[in-house]
Formats: sequence, C-alpha cells, structure tokens
Amino acid sequence: MIDYIFYRLYRLSQRSSVPEAAGLIALFFFGTILSCDILSIWGLLRVGQIVSYFPTKREFVIMHIILLFLFGCYFFINSRYKRIISKYKAKRLTPLREMSVYVISFALFVICAYYYNHTFNGK
Repeated sequence: MIDYIFYRLYRLSQRSSVPEAAGLIALFFFGTILSCDILSIWGLLRVGQIVSYFPTKREFVIMHIILLFLFGCYFFINSRYKRIISKYKAKRLTPLREMSVYVISFALFVICAYYYNHTFNGK
C-alpha cells in the first residue's frame, strides 16, 4: 500500500510540476500526509484522554524530518522507487484504494480538529 501511494503521488507530481523532481516531491507529500495522520490520531487519543501528552510544534517538526529521512532511505536507497514505478506502471489499478487513503486522512484530520476545539473551549 505504501508503494502504491508513493507511485500515485509520483505520477501526480510528475504531471503537475517539474518532472525531474517528481520523486522528491512525492516523498515530501507522502511524509506530510503520514505526519498529519499521526498527529490526528495522537490528537484523538489526547481528546479521549488516553494519552496526556501532546507534542509541541518543534517536536512535530522533528518527527516530520525523521519520517522524511526514513522514507527517503526506503525509497531512494538502491533506486527502489524506480522498481516501484515500473511495477505499478504495468498494472491497471482502480483509484478506489488511493481515494480511500486520502478520504480517511482528511476525515481523521477534521474529526480531530472538531473534537480538539470543543474539548478545550468548554463546549
């Protein structure tokens, strides 16, 4: 699933911006989506009072940089991203899987923002 999402983000960035930097742009989008998902889940756990700690902005930026580094190593060491691209270019897949990931990510973010706002405003 990770490979497929990277491939779709790669194709999107290849069509909409500088094609030479599509791999790096896809990596940045992928890391940003994943970081927002982690922050959203953490926020829901905080609102539900399952965890009492919420990361500061600085800690979140550090976590985002670490995720970008780890996935950068995963995709770009030994040119793994080229194998991913050739693998999925040959297949004809439906965008339902891709859309479900984005919808779930966005819904988590909205739910977290809604509950976080109501919890700390006393509503």
